[in-house]
Amino acid sequence: MGIRSWLGLDDDDGDRSLIEISNDRGTHIVVDVPTDEVGKVNRALRKAGVGYETRKDRNRDPDKYRSRSTRVIDEQEDYEDSHDAEPERWWGGFW
Repeated sequence: MGIRSWLGLDDDDGDRSLIEISNDRGTHIVVDVPTDEVGKVNRALRKAGVGYETRKDRNRDPDKYRSRSTRVIDEQEDYEDSHDAEPERWWGGFW
Protein backbone atom coordinates (compact mmCIF):
# COMPACT_ATOMS: atom_id res chain seq x y z
CA MET A 1 0.00 0.00 0.00
CA GLY A 2 1.63 3.24 -1.19
CA ILE A 3 1.08 6.80 -0.04
CA ARG A 4 -1.14 7.51 -3.08
CA SER A 5 -3.58 4.77 -2.13
CA TRP A 6 -3.36 5.76 1.56
CA LEU A 7 -4.44 9.31 0.61
CA GLY A 8 -7.17 7.95 -1.68
CA LEU A 9 -5.69 9.42 -4.87
CA ASP A 10 -6.38 8.00 -8.32
CA ASP A 11 -3.58 7.44 -10.80
CA ASP A 12 -3.91 9.58 -13.92
CA ASP A 13 -1.62 11.24 -16.44
CA GLY A 14 -3.07 14.75 -16.14
CA ASP A 15 -1.73 17.92 -14.53
CA ARG A 16 0.78 16.97 -11.79
CA SER A 17 2.30 18.67 -8.74
CA LEU A 18 5.13 17.82 -6.37
CA ILE A 19 4.77 18.19 -2.62
CA GLU A 20 8.04 18.43 -0.71
CA ILE A 21 8.09 17.59 2.99
CA SER A 22 11.28 18.27 4.97
CA ASN A 23 12.77 19.33 8.27
CA ASP A 24 16.00 21.09 9.21
CA ARG A 25 17.63 17.84 10.32
CA GLY A 26 17.88 16.68 6.69
CA THR A 27 14.81 14.50 6.20
CA HIS A 28 13.35 15.16 2.74
CA ILE A 29 10.32 13.47 1.13
CA VAL A 30 8.88 14.26 -2.31
CA VAL A 31 5.38 13.11 -3.34
CA ASP A 32 3.95 13.34 -6.87
CA VAL A 33 0.17 13.97 -6.90
CA PRO A 34 -2.48 15.22 -9.35
CA THR A 35 -2.70 19.03 -9.08
CA ASP A 36 -6.41 18.95 -8.28
CA GLU A 37 -5.64 16.77 -5.20
CA VAL A 38 -2.99 19.10 -3.67
CA GLY A 39 -5.54 20.67 -1.31
CA LYS A 40 -6.63 17.26 -0.03
CA VAL A 41 -3.04 16.19 0.59
CA ASN A 42 -2.18 19.50 2.30
CA ARG A 43 -5.18 19.12 4.63
CA ALA A 44 -4.04 15.60 5.55
CA LEU A 45 -0.50 16.89 6.20
CA ARG A 46 -1.81 19.72 8.41
CA LYS A 47 -3.84 17.20 10.46
CA ALA A 48 -0.61 15.21 10.89
CA GLY A 49 1.20 18.32 12.19
CA VAL A 50 3.17 19.35 9.11
CA GLY A 51 3.45 23.13 8.73
CA TYR A 52 3.89 25.32 5.64
CA GLU A 53 7.35 26.13 4.34
CA THR A 54 8.33 29.58 5.57
CA ARG A 55 11.46 31.72 5.65
CA LYS A 56 14.33 30.47 7.73
CA ASP A 57 13.82 31.53 11.32
CA ARG A 58 16.66 31.30 13.81
CA ASN A 59 14.35 29.98 16.51
CA ARG A 60 12.35 27.39 14.58
CA ASP A 61 12.28 23.74 15.66
CA PRO A 62 14.70 21.70 13.49
CA ASP A 63 12.60 18.55 13.97
CA LYS A 64 9.32 20.11 12.77
CA TYR A 65 8.26 19.05 9.28
CA ARG A 66 7.29 21.69 6.72
CA SER A 67 5.87 21.30 3.24
CA ARG A 68 5.49 23.21 -0.01
CA SER A 69 3.96 22.30 -3.34
CA THR A 70 5.07 23.06 -6.89
CA ARG A 71 3.36 22.33 -10.18
CA VAL A 72 5.23 20.03 -12.57
CA ILE A 73 5.94 21.85 -15.83
CA ASP A 74 6.15 19.89 -19.08
CA GLU A 75 9.08 21.41 -20.99
CA GLN A 76 7.62 20.14 -24.29
CA GLU A 77 4.20 21.80 -23.83
CA ASP A 78 3.55 25.24 -25.33
CA TYR A 79 2.09 27.46 -22.59
CA GLU A 80 1.96 30.65 -24.70
CA ASP A 81 -1.25 31.95 -26.22
CA SER A 82 -1.69 31.19 -29.89
CA HIS A 83 -2.75 34.80 -30.54
CA ASP A 84 -1.81 38.30 -29.43
CA ALA A 85 -3.68 39.33 -26.29
CA GLU A 86 -3.73 43.01 -27.27
CA PRO A 87 -6.49 44.18 -29.62
CA GLU A 88 -5.27 45.29 -33.02
CA ARG A 89 -5.81 48.96 -33.82
CA TRP A 90 -5.78 50.64 -37.15
CA TRP A 91 -3.68 53.83 -37.23
CA GLY A 92 -3.93 55.66 -40.57
CA GLY A 93 -3.23 52.64 -42.75
CA PHE A 94 -0.58 51.03 -40.55
CA TRP A 95 -1.24 48.06 -38.32
